[in-house]
Amino acid sequence: MAEIWYLKHLREQEKKIRNLEDELAEEKKKNDDAEREIKRLKDELEKMAMAKEARRPKFPDYSLKKHERSINKGEIKKSTGRIPFEEKLKTVQFEKDVYPEGVLPEKCVLRTRRIITHLKNGKKEIWLYRIYRKSWGKATGKLSGVYGKSEYGAEVVVALAFLVYVLKLSQDQAREVLNFFSGIDMSKSEIEALLNQLGKTWEKEFDALSDLMILALFVHVDETGWKIGKKNCYTWIFRSIQHTLLLYGEKRDEEVLDRILPRGKFKGTGITDCYRIYEKYFLSAQKCWAHFIRKAIKLMLLFPENKKYRRFFKDLYGIFMEAKKLKEKSCDKEKAIKKLEAKIQKFCTLKNKKLNKKTSKDFREFVNLQKTLIRNVDDLFTFVHKDGVDPTNNFGEQGLRHVARSRNNYQTSKTQKGADRHSIIASVLFSLKQNLENFSLASVTAEVLKWQIDGKSLFQKQLETSIAIA
Repeated sequence: MAEIWYLKHLREQEKKIRNLEDELAEEKKKNDDAEREIKRLKDELEKMAMAKEARRPKFPDYSLKKHERSINKGEIKKSTGRIPFEEKLKTVQFEKDVYPEGVLPEKCVLRTRRIITHLKNGKKEIWLYRIYRKSWGKATGKLSGVYGKSEYGAEVVVALAFLVYVLKLSQDQAREVLNFFSGIDMSKSEIEALLNQLGKTWEKEFDALSDLMILALFVHVDETGWKIGKKNCYTWIFRSIQHTLLLYGEKRDEEVLDRILPRGKFKGTGITDCYRIYEKYFLSAQKCWAHFIRKAIKLMLLFPENKKYRRFFKDLYGIFMEAKKLKEKSCDKEKAIKKLEAKIQKFCTLKNKKLNKKTSKDFREFVNLQKTLIRNVDDLFTFVHKDGVDPTNNFGEQGLRHVARSRNNYQTSKTQKGADRHSIIASVLFSLKQNLENFSLASVTAEVLKWQIDGKSLFQKQLETSIAIA
């Protein structure tokens, strides 16, 4: 009997185990299904976030301030900061009616009114413009001297751009300077909006400068470090005798050269240092002698006991001075240049020297200097037989000094959009400085307002002339 009971009990337990195993398998299946559904939902949420740039979720505000606001919700809502038009009217100092060109005033009706803040003789002036349109027709008076729907005259925008992009003041500093000297007090959002508008307005001028650079007889090219937020990048300068093109927030590679001075299209001379991307890039090139001489001087001064360094500097500097004198002579310059190149080959005795990890730093620099001279020997004396070509890249380096100054003061770009705007406005202002006889607020404002009237800028006209001559 005991055995029968035990067997019966065992079968019951086995049945319970099978039932539990079935339940476990079913729960595992449900769990797997749930995990797959969670993964599917996560993937869909990620796709939605990428497609719609979903914002971070907002959670309920349980702060005391929130409840205080709900208790006092019957109170009057605070002002957004915008001054009502009727209040602005009280500050108006001058008034002017603007009619459609060629239409008598009696045949016009008032279309709109605009209050514009101008900068005249260093002082703030607030004008009310009443803009009329033809009674029967679409002809409307045009308000000159203002960019778009701005509440400030073009001279205010130009002054602001000069402070930020030429003097390299921060926007807050520029705001304080304007307020202190002229009484014009702008908000941060107004400054940002004005500079954005100016950047968009001058895009065509920037494109014209890019095209003019391709047609230049010679271009100084250089680059220096820059930052966009925490990202390390570079600022490039392309500078001819008449124009300057600045590119902020770029990589330090050949792609930038291809974009501004594309191979085959640029027929002029590129004046650069000996960074690798410049070597053998231009059909006609001039390497900067100042870089070679400075390196030779550094070795000579840091290691006065080494007579080889002193002798090398004297030989190198002697060849450079001989080339400068040759430029002024009337002779067979091609033949004379070949002799100078042969001298370079002769006194660079370590051009084939192999270096190892044990080589001292100064000797490594000495050998690399000789190797660089030999690699670029064909581009050392272009200035001798080409008029206007400088033997150094000082002209390009000088154009980057303001960039280094602002970078060292941590006044770099926060976004790529800001870097692009910086490129456009700075390029136009520095190019205007090269072209205007008197670079001042009055002359720059008069020039850019003339562009609105003519429908073409100074640079676009220069481009048309250059293409016609070419």
